[in-house]
Amino acid sequence: MYKELLFALFVLATIGCQTTEKTVNVDNYLNLTTEDKKDALKQYWTITKRVEPQYPIQAAIDRLSGCVELLFGINELGRVSGYQVKNSYPEGVFDQYAAASLTQWHWQSTPENTAKQPVLSTIKLQFMVENARNQDVAVKQCEYEHM
Repeated sequence: MYKELLFALFVLATIGCQTTEKTVNVDNYLNLTTEDKKDALKQYWTITKRVEPQYPIQAAIDRLSGCVELLFGINELGRVSGYQVKNSYPEGVFDQYAAASLTQWHWQSTPENTAKQPVLSTIKLQFMVENARNQDVAVKQCEYEHM
């Protein structure tokens, strides 16, 4: 776990020069990004405001589907404190729309999280359009069943 936390710290610390990402000091953040902890977020925080991402006009015109996986922090106020695009398909097409959506989300600490423990977590946002030109690859890359 120590190596994974150091990796998360390194990743978030090195993204400061990328314009589509916001950095955060994660010294006191609990790392929930590992496979065995990916469902643990609900033990600490409950989502109270979720804003769906806008669909990029050009992607709709081009009939492209895809997804964006984001690594992000939730601070003690229940707000996104920073994020990094972990994976996306097609690369760069939906990234800024996913991030713009995520930065508007709010969480409330659970009754068990009285200390309002900040956490690092991941989420995958999916962008789907009917009869996508890239349907077969999008289904494989994003692990969803397309319309």
